[in-house]
Amino acid sequence: MVVRLTVRIAEKQEDFFRLIRLREEVFVIEQGVPLEIELDDEDDRAIHFVAISGREVIGTARLVVKGRSGQGKSGQRKSGKIGRMAVRKDWRGKGVGTALIDFIKKSSKRKRLIGLYLHAQESALSFYQHLGFNPEGDRFYEAGIPHRKMILNEGRWEEVGGRRKIDKRGDGHFKCNKFYLTWRFSLHLNRDLDRAELYYVE
Repeated sequence: MVVRLTVRIAEKQEDFFRLIRLREEVFVIEQGVPLEIELDDEDDRAIHFVAISGREVIGTARLVVKGRSGQGKSGQRKSGKIGRMAVRKDWRGKGVGTALIDFIKKSSKRKRLIGLYLHAQESALSFYQHLGFNPEGDRFYEAGIPHRKMILNEGRWEEVGGRRKIDKRGDGHFKCNKFYLTWRFSLHLNRDLDRAELYYVE
């Protein structure tokens, strides 16, 4: 069976309604995070991403652009913080999280961010390490859950999972657990970074 996934920036009101419901399902119901902590002020200024199958949002993440004083023509150097990564329970282990991170990397390069970082739950450290993020600093707690700060290794900025190879058309494939994933990026859409399409075969 071939299933088609689309990863794109959330745009419609329906997108936001469904991604918030997914976050509540994962963080509030599954993990016991208080709703007042899960929904914060950064949601208003973040770029939200969704992974969609059919009409269902089955994965989401957000990117918050952080500015600070530094060198450069603008006097500001901006980095991006990835957060609120959530994948629906029945879709985990099928490459949805990897597809989201890949798309966020591409969007970040377009925005000329100097780097990406995130606060990873300790249970997800190996997942993010596989995608090129390295832990930094000591353990800390958010909503009672142990976390580590992780920074994207710039030397792996172009990689996804360390095993992907892409030709000039944007086609590629990689192994993820027991699934063999293949995808194709539309030339026009890839150039504009509006969305990416992912196919997987069970």
